[in-house]
Amino acid sequence: DGMFTFQYKGGDGKTEFKNLEIAINGAFSTMTQTSEVHRGAKVEMKSSCVSCAPISKDEPIEVVIKWDDKYEEKMVLNLK
Repeated sequence: DGMFTFQYKGGDGKTEFKNLEIAINGAFSTMTQTSEVHRGAKVEMKSSCVSCAPISKDEPIEVVIKWDDKYEEKMVLNLK
């Protein structure tokens, strides 16, 4: 089990995101977390799941974050 933590740089405890969706796409599994209204600049997402393959250190992880029905940010994480 692990944890992904995402921090909005320009935010604080009063920051609000509507229709927040975070998708973490590994080589053999996808984890998704959604929230109609999220308050705060930090989002934590556990990486444990049932009957899915563990994340491989050799494969990059694609993360897609969508919010407010109009913004989307994509990034690729490489494990060390």
